[in-house]
Amino acid sequence: MKNKISIITVLILFLLILVSCASTTQITEEKNTEGNIFYEFRSEINKERKDEYSKHYSYSDFNQYLKTVSSDRNALSSSEISRLKAGDGIQKSFLTYQEMEEDVNLFFNALRANYGAYYYWGGFERFDGLRLSVLEEFKGKRKIGRDELKIALTKATSFIIDGHFGIEGSNNLRGEEYWYYYVPEVCLEKTEEGFIWISPEEEIYSFLSCDNPEVTIERTLFPDGTLGYGLVQFVKQKDHHDTDVLYFEHNGQIGNMEIVWKESTPLHTKSQRNPGFLYLKQGKVTYIRLRSFDTKYVDQLEKFQDSGSAARNNSLLVFDLRSNGGGNNQYMNTWFEHLTGKQPDVKRAEGRRNGPLNDFKFSESYKVTKSQGTIVNRSGTVIILVDNQCGSSGESALNALKTLKNSIAIGTNSIGCETFGNQRGFYLPNSAIWFQYGTDIRCFSNTMENLDGKGFLPDIWADPITAHDAVEKMLIKYGIASPEDLKDLIASK
Repeated sequence: MKNKISIITVLILFLLILVSCASTTQITEEKNTEGNIFYEFRSEINKERKDEYSKHYSYSDFNQYLKTVSSDRNALSSSEISRLKAGDGIQKSFLTYQEMEEDVNLFFNALRANYGAYYYWGGFERFDGLRLSVLEEFKGKRKIGRDELKIALTKATSFIIDGHFGIEGSNNLRGEEYWYYYVPEVCLEKTEEGFIWISPEEEIYSFLSCDNPEVTIERTLFPDGTLGYGLVQFVKQKDHHDTDVLYFEHNGQIGNMEIVWKESTPLHTKSQRNPGFLYLKQGKVTYIRLRSFDTKYVDQLEKFQDSGSAARNNSLLVFDLRSNGGGNNQYMNTWFEHLTGKQPDVKRAEGRRNGPLNDFKFSESYKVTKSQGTIVNRSGTVIILVDNQCGSSGESALNALKTLKNSIAIGTNSIGCETFGNQRGFYLPNSAIWFQYGTDIRCFSNTMENLDGKGFLPDIWADPITAHDAVEKMLIKYGIASPEDLKDLIASK
């Protein structure tokens, strides 16, 4: 009997120790998160994402650009379609008026038949007027230079702000891109009364205003790994200020100080085509780098999409999309399915225009899909690194990752090359001038806002060129990961 009692006593004590240990672990985790600005920011971002996805979008603005006009389907004859699909032809330095006229008509009729944003930019009334003006420009000329025609077509379509639209490498986004400017010396803290700045001399200044109305205060990751609130000037490069004046209250007195803006720097000066795929796992941290979804590099992309299964149970994933030049969405969708068991469901509407240049693959004028989106509940944190050279399918990947709970996009805006997509390209038969456009038009809000050139905004702003280092320092500083966990991440710079 004594032996039975002693065994029961030991079992009870053992269970009490287990419960005590479990309680201690839970309390420790709560202590680690409470008052930790990293987790505060993550909670804010989760709430913002949940609130956005809980809104119902009618996409009413979007619907008006999906017009069905029967004559559009017959804008190109079978012989014209064959000539456009034939290839680059022979490039001529000079064209006759008849050759120029044929190329001009083919160019504008191709847009009429198949360009997804044709009615967004004005439809037949606008484009046919432009066609006639180009022909009028060369009226009476017996010989027209190829470059003259290229310049005329580029000028006629210069109003189209579309990252997938272009004529021989020209892109109307140039000069229209938004850029991130910041002040690395000014890290603000948020209080119940507003924002304060603590100077290097530990003097407290209450922020009042800035003389530049474009300036906002946003969540920011500073180069030394500190999280706080930073000053953000998010404007087109041509519109930015080099300096501005801030007004503060200090010891009952209102004063001011001049600030000097620093321009952020993308990882690369142009979007990349080689994926440069890298998968690293060390401790609790997994790092994935992908610079492109270009199908020329199918071996890398297949390895990438298969890595979704390996990353499934990792508690901290750093996904580096900086300067990702896009390509084919299917690889990201497959990776996401391997990670979560389902395809990404982004909140958006999309219309893919049917037409003779994509072989009338469906009966309706536009194949339309509309979604209210789905947030995927998943434990663990996903940090997405992004810059303003991440575009097209790179932006699709960014938006897919944002549907994961506890995902945080850090960096700048993306390039803005996603409102119009599914790019097609052809050579005009006489001049061999290459032109391209997208058959898709997309809407990401309840209004049909064109995001090309502006892109999708980050959750936490940071200079992309230093973001890799800053994230590493942040993870250590706020107890998210240990230096040992980050050993491979450090080596991947």
